[in-house]
Amino acid sequence: MIKLRRSLLHREDLPNEMESDFMSAPNVSLPTSYRPVLQTQDYRSLRASDEVMTNPFSVADLDFSWLTEAKQQLQELYQEVMEACTLDSEINPVPGAAYHDAFWLLKLLDYYNVPMPDIGWLIDGGIGFEWRSMDGKGIGTMSIYGDNQVVYGASLRSIPKTKGTCGLTDLVLLVHFFPTLKTLCSQ
Repeated sequence: MIKLRRSLLHREDLPNEMESDFMSAPNVSLPTSYRPVLQTQDYRSLRASDEVMTNPFSVADLDFSWLTEAKQQLQELYQEVMEACTLDSEINPVPGAAYHDAFWLLKLLDYYNVPMPDIGWLIDGGIGFEWRSMDGKGIGTMSIYGDNQVVYGASLRSIPKTKGTCGLTDLVLLVHFFPTLKTLCSQ
């Protein structure tokens, strides 16, 4: 029993000894009140494949920019789609993953200071974002169907037509398209 207590005491002292040895290696002195604290914050990077948000309309994800208004529009869109699907069986419902992907993409657009799009639902089961130039001669669109893909396109006078499909996690291609949307909105 005494041996067991000594080994337990020794194990309890071991992390403090290891920490002390490690911290003294670079010759940095710590205040005597130093206590190690466990990290409780999760610092994951934002990826579409992560379960960043289980409910696309949760209050925890509110951002006080145009993103708040966009979130409200997604909620209204959800209600609209549900009502339309009950009235017409030929309308494809928008899958839950599409709302999740749409909100993730909206966060990305907001982060890169792209102006807020008009948000609507597509009869084939997707969510569409649309930007129009002030002069009415240019248009940009992005469509999301919940399959981790983004269909995008833009038509402007000053820039050749752009269109394509890319993975939602293909940030290089998505971010490359954002200046086109900014240019479109400034014309």
